[in-house]
Amino acid sequence: MNKEMIEKMKAAKSVEEIIAVAKEFGEELTKEKAAELLNSLGNVEGELSDDDLDAVAGGGLTGSMMSGNSRAFLNQKPY
Repeated sequence: MNKEMIEKMKAAKSVEEIIAVAKEFGEELTKEKAAELLNSLGNVEGELSDDDLDAVAGGGLTGSMMSGNSRAFLNQKPY
């Protein structure tokens, strides 16, 4: 990413606008990556749109997010 692209992305207010800016510079972004950029650039104000929520939705736990006790519980063998 170059400075001009980053400056334009800072002005974006939605995932779709981030994707449009990327396309303008010949880049392809997933909705997930665009939502990450939108958030990291500090563009998020107020509530997220349904598209923004869909782009970042998931809610799954990863091994690094679980405590040792949770990991042990989830790794138990069924009876």
